[in-house]
Amino acid sequence: MKYDMKILMIFLLALFVAGCGEQKPKPWKEYVSAEHNFKALFPNEPTRGPKQTNKMPGGTIDSYIYCRVEDKLKYEVVYSELPAIYKSYPVDKLLNSLIDNTLKTLGASTIKKTDISVNGFRGKEVEFDLPDGMAGRGRIVANGNRVYIAITKMPKENASSADISKFLESFEIK
Repeated sequence: MKYDMKILMIFLLALFVAGCGEQKPKPWKEYVSAEHNFKALFPNEPTRGPKQTNKMPGGTIDSYIYCRVEDKLKYEVVYSELPAIYKSYPVDKLLNSLIDNTLKTLGASTIKKTDISVNGFRGKEVEFDLPDGMAGRGRIVANGNRVYIAITKMPKENASSADISKFLESFEIK
């Protein structure tokens, strides 16, 4: 009987050790939009929403949203083409205006705003809190009258998630 208990204990210990092994990270997929000249890693294939057209001073803005939601984390790339008059608009003024207006519309409060560069194009990285208890982190980059936003939304406890950083740091434009 003692011998059977030892075998059972060894077996259970082996199962426990095997179950504690490092989990393989989920495979991420590089999504490339040849049409809109960007690429980014997503935790799975994103869904492309329909074209959205809105009026603004100087003409219309056409936008496309590529989105994926995984484990309460939302990953999104928004491509927008502004009216041609914005090609000569000062980049910092354009980026700050877009960030400030977006955060105001969302009722969000800015935590941090940092200058960045993505493939030589100027941009901003912003971290913010949302009124629903969620948090956000994103990058906005301008290339002439084209604007790209790689943004995430997550529970506040996930704001420093490695997956969020992986997504944002993989974001590139041409």
